[in-house]
Amino acid sequence: MVPHRQAIRQSHRSRVETHGRVPDGMRELADAKVGSLLRFASEPVLSARVTLTVAPDSAVTRPALAQATIDLNGQIVRAQASGQDMRAAIERMAARLRVRLDRSARDWAAVIRRSGYASRPLTPDEAVAELDLLDYDFHLFTERSTGEDSVIYRLGDRYRLAQARPKPTRLGPLPAAVTLSEHAAPVLTLAEDIARLDWLGQPFVFFVNTETGRAGLLYHRYDGHYGLVSSER
Repeated sequence: MVPHRQAIRQSHRSRVETHGRVPDGMRELADAKVGSLLRFASEPVLSARVTLTVAPDSAVTRPALAQATIDLNGQIVRAQASGQDMRAAIERMAARLRVRLDRSARDWAAVIRRSGYASRPLTPDEAVAELDLLDYDFHLFTERSTGEDSVIYRLGDRYRLAQARPKPTRLGPLPAAVTLSEHAAPVLTLAEDIARLDWLGQPFVFFVNTETGRAGLLYHRYDGHYGLVSSER
């Protein structure tokens, strides 16, 4: 059996669903339109679903609706459009999908890795000292007593320690200026982390990569791109 991911990448076929009185030939048209765009996807296409709906109320100005939902290696890209007829709706949906796919490719390309992960295990006190010495706002490191991927960051005139999987009983006393987050880091794909960073509006997001199980830290660079510090070696 051919793996699902490989089959999608080779054929670029969509699962097309219809609701209402969708005219003949529109399923094939939608499949062809979306398939032609997916050939240029920047990431593996894990799934592609198209839904075509015609509203039963004839008084609706644009009764036809075409929706596409694409899973690009964990990043969900959606596009939809309405029209007076289904052909017009599909054409508009395909045009919007192309724009969103192009934007998605730019988002992936804009993730730039930088060095900034501590080269050796540190205590929280040592991590604060390195943070100040390097003049960073945050510092990703392996905490010495727990062995956990951790981040120390500035919080006003104090510091905050977050760990991928907090182990307060093994951590020991913290410096007076450091407080501990009790929350585990969210487990996300890189694409999900980009979406979370943009949605929360925070300067960075500390997360555990679903593919590697190791921690990373995604942040907004001053040039408008994304930066990524990773604990992966």
